[in-house]
Amino acid sequence: LSAQARQVKLKLTKDDNELAVFAENLGQIPPNTAICIIQDGENRFTIHVTSTFSENGTIRIRKKVVD
Repeated sequence: LSAQARQVKLKLTKDDNELAVFAENLGQIPPNTAICIIQDGENRFTIHVTSTFSENGTIRIRKKVVD
């Protein structure tokens, strides 16, 4: 994690997908925190994620298959 925003485009599988945040250090003020903004083309979701040495923040994304 850093103060700079990072954009990552992910190709999702048709099942569950997970994005995990792991702490390599705790910095000056634990826990590590991040804001994850997910855009699916129509909607925008803002998710707050935290991580420590003992707990990881994980976002599970389920791709909806439209027939």
